[in-house]
Amino acid sequence: MRSTCRLLSFITVILSICVSTTWAQNVFWSPSGGTFQEGKGNSLDLVFDGCEPAGELAPPDVDGLSLTFRGTSSSTNIVNGRVTRKVIYSYQAVPNRRGSIEIPSFTVDTDKGDVQVPQARYTVVEATVGSSGAKPEDVFLSRFQLRDGEIYAGEVFELDYYAGAKQDYQLVDLSPPEWETKGLVTNGLKEVQAGSLDLEGQRYTAKAYKARAMATESGILELPGTKQEATIVVGRRRDFLFQEPVYDSFAIESEPFSLEILPLPDNAPPNFSGAVGDFELESRVVPDQVQVGEPVTWTLKLSGEGNWPEGISVPQRTVSNKFRAIQPEIKTEFEQGDLFKGSQSEDIVLIPTEEGVFNFGPLSFSYFDPKQGEYKTIEIPSQRITVSPAAGSPAQPSAPSPAGDAASTFAPPSGAETYDFNLAGENTAKRAPELPQEPLASKTTLPAPRAHLSLLPYTLAAILAPLGVWFILAMIRSVVDDPLRPRRQALRRWRKLTDEATAKGGDALIELQRPWRQALAGYLGLQNTEPSAEEVRLAALQAGNDEFAREFQSLWTLSDQLLYGAKKTSSSDWAALAKRLANAAKCPRYRLGQLFTRQAWMGAAAALCLLLAPATELRADQGADAYESGDFATAEQAWVSSINAEPYVFEHRYNAGLAAAQQQDWGRAWAYWVGAFCLNPHEPRLEWNLKLAHGHTDAYDPVLQSLLEKDGIHRVIRMLSPAGWQRLAIGSLWFAGGFLTLAILTLHLTPSRRSSFLLFLAFALSGTNAYFSKWASSEYGSLSDTDALLVTASVPLNSIPSELDAEQISSAISAGTILRPTRDFLGWLKVTLPNGDIGWIRRENVMPLYGPIDSAPSEQ
Repeated sequence: MRSTCRLLSFITVILSICVSTTWAQNVFWSPSGGTFQEGKGNSLDLVFDGCEPAGELAPPDVDGLSLTFRGTSSSTNIVNGRVTRKVIYSYQAVPNRRGSIEIPSFTVDTDKGDVQVPQARYTVVEATVGSSGAKPEDVFLSRFQLRDGEIYAGEVFELDYYAGAKQDYQLVDLSPPEWETKGLVTNGLKEVQAGSLDLEGQRYTAKAYKARAMATESGILELPGTKQEATIVVGRRRDFLFQEPVYDSFAIESEPFSLEILPLPDNAPPNFSGAVGDFELESRVVPDQVQVGEPVTWTLKLSGEGNWPEGISVPQRTVSNKFRAIQPEIKTEFEQGDLFKGSQSEDIVLIPTEEGVFNFGPLSFSYFDPKQGEYKTIEIPSQRITVSPAAGSPAQPSAPSPAGDAASTFAPPSGAETYDFNLAGENTAKRAPELPQEPLASKTTLPAPRAHLSLLPYTLAAILAPLGVWFILAMIRSVVDDPLRPRRQALRRWRKLTDEATAKGGDALIELQRPWRQALAGYLGLQNTEPSAEEVRLAALQAGNDEFAREFQSLWTLSDQLLYGAKKTSSSDWAALAKRLANAAKCPRYRLGQLFTRQAWMGAAAALCLLLAPATELRADQGADAYESGDFATAEQAWVSSINAEPYVFEHRYNAGLAAAQQQDWGRAWAYWVGAFCLNPHEPRLEWNLKLAHGHTDAYDPVLQSLLEKDGIHRVIRMLSPAGWQRLAIGSLWFAGGFLTLAILTLHLTPSRRSSFLLFLAFALSGTNAYFSKWASSEYGSLSDTDALLVTASVPLNSIPSELDAEQISSAISAGTILRPTRDFLGWLKVTLPNGDIGWIRRENVMPLYGPIDSAPSEQ
């Protein structure tokens, strides 16, 4: 008996292992059957249970079914100690015909050996869009449109293609179109525009594509339609707070179409080589007078739009055998992404071996112009080249070559006058000396930058202020829209009517029964103002226990008897019970959770404006008279006084710089103008004067130089001063707060999410602009430092504040250096250089970049 049990246990274990092994090797389609919709993307998974593919997986081709691989996933499950692992290959199945479709059984190679995949059978029915019952062809747009009329073989023409969906359906995504062309050379369909499209009385959200193409042969050309996948919103799924969209994908396909390609006319010129389009031919031979042995370059350039893919090239040319030719260089260039528009140039270098007069050309090039429907020929006349004997030969030398035509350049003879040429080609030796601009009479008050600007408080205010407004108004709205609020109002009215009825008694009690019953029904939350006694009991059961509910049922029955009973009931019984229940009824309280419902969402609109106030302009005449009379020192003193009175009027610094420049104090002039530039970087006369000052001093600041030259990103940074960027940053954050407030308000007031999305986008853009503006202000570097000092002349930097100490260590500082002061001592300033060096410098040798200036030089 015992041996039999052991044998049965052994057999059970073996069977369990076999069954487990059998389970672990299973590959199947999921779902393995069911219904697919024609032209609609359906999810289909190939599941590997207990194994995974060992090689490349290739499902069988099925007529009428397109399988597109989407990706893989895996899962591991442990059930009763048994571990199972699944590898899932996901496909999108798009059937293109109705009826029955069968995926036949096939064998896959797995890590556990070959496994047979069972067949799967599906029924394909007509597709509908969501629950609307509309057909995809009534919702989606997929259509070609031909721009040109007659099309010739080799002609470049354009095809327009439109794809999209009706605006009633939100188009979420549209895949790139797939278009297989035969008999056409094309650069493919390229998206050129997206937006709304009106077609046949319907409005679509669509994309427009354009294809440039060329037919290589004449005849009727049959072209297939395009295939795309369009994803739209077909419904909404409500969750706790929001409505989540439900997406669905459809395969849309345009109708196939045909094109009639016309052959080229028979009357082609003899030199026609097949070019179709619009071309230009240029011929250039340089130089036209050379000596034997000197090179001549003959360049042909063919350019235009046409059938370049068919091998169009420059025309052939012949040259006298008196020239030795170097292998020609052919260069072909096309516009980016365009196969049909470009140029081809061919340079031949020819070296004459004998003297004489030779003709290069004539040349002709014929092409067919499809727009005009006729052949055209470009004629280029011959060009004469004169070859003279080589230098040193007994022959008479030829006439000198015209200036600028010589292929070689020669150095000027020793001692000859030389010239310096600027980038514009102007002879700077003959140019009039550059002079400073005239003084400015206006006064423009501009802001100074803040020493340490932090956007964190403004950012918090921009976010928290709208949220605070939302919270307060949401609380008010939650109280107003509280669903229990009508019950509380009904309870108060019910109690009032109960007191009034019991106090009056008699006929008045009977007359008050109907409004009393309506108030009681409202308190119990009953929609029916004349419910039955049982309905009253069930409603009261929600507000109390069973005994409480039965007393309400009895009270309602007594009221029925008072109103409708043949035998009048004692009103005292009703009054006593009504009074007791009115006092015992509990008032439904306001629930804080109402604050967080969607109905409580609320916002506030605020009128905000950017704090970039326009500059005020006044008139200032101080110093102008002295400047006009030539007393430049007095003019500078007068304008310095104006700077001290109005330190942020940039014209004062500009004019003081002119007066200093007239006294040849270019270092001080440069400092004045840099201060004016940091207040108003737009003034073109400031730019002129600063560049002029750079030519007379060693002053150089890399940031200022980049701003003056508008180098790269500095072209954008120069659009505003450091203070201007800071004010824009603060103003952008105020706008961000306003947009956020409006977005919250829009979410509550309007059902459309488009407006709220745009407002949230404006909020994000405003915030981004704020921090970009902060960064742009910081890119001014030391020029945005309100404590910065400008060195006006080359002076020593001392280690101690004295000029007499024997242990003094000093180093030279050039004019134009930007310093930061740290201490003031008896006319000496302790400063920090940009490289970190620290030392002492005399106060009169520096000028504040911002703020008042102590005095002009003559006053010290």
